[in-house]
Amino acid sequence: MIKTRSRVAASVLTFAILTVGAVVAGGVPAQAAALSAASRTPVELLTPQLAAALVAQAEAKSAAGVVAAAACGHVAFVSAANAKYVSVELGYSGSDYAMLRARSATIGPWEKFTFCYNDAGYFTLQSLANNLYVSAELGYTGLDYGMLRARSSSVGPWEKFGYQAKDVLPFWWYSLSSGRYVMASVGYGGSSYAMLRAASTDNPITGGLSMKWARPAL
Repeated sequence: MIKTRSRVAASVLTFAILTVGAVVAGGVPAQAAALSAASRTPVELLTPQLAAALVAQAEAKSAAGVVAAAACGHVAFVSAANAKYVSVELGYSGSDYAMLRARSATIGPWEKFTFCYNDAGYFTLQSLANNLYVSAELGYTGLDYGMLRARSSSVGPWEKFGYQAKDVLPFWWYSLSSGRYVMASVGYGGSSYAMLRAASTDNPITGGLSMKWARPAL
């Protein structure tokens, strides 16, 4: 696989988040079973208010004495930079395995995630296609810095994310470890086109339309 990457400035990725009502069950099935289950998962729009509702649910559980309380839904994302859904590239290998890219016109198993808020103050994403958590690769350098990959079986600092919302829209996603916002590298070419990276230091409020959440028609 040959990757080509332009040094054109990458646009910050903003998303429409979609969710299903079911809470994810425990266990790690085989990838084939995970793909089959993901393919049957319906989706609906998730607004920042619903993300806030997940926070409220987790905090209510915590107040009731639940340890490490969390509230979850199943989600898909679409980039405002190119109107494409985010996919997990399970066909990639090595250090690019399960790279996240905003490159799909439709939602299939590779475009579905579990979106959870933990009462410790962070969100996680877990691919429904391989049941692994999304990590920000802060050890990568250069044009790969902050690459997002669904490759971790547990949650550590690189698997924790935050969000910001202003009124109903916009809605932004960022790495808690680096404080950098997630962006779609639409200036990259080939198999790296629209790669997600937690790399932007721009101010999202003044960053223009490309930094706002989009709401695609399903």
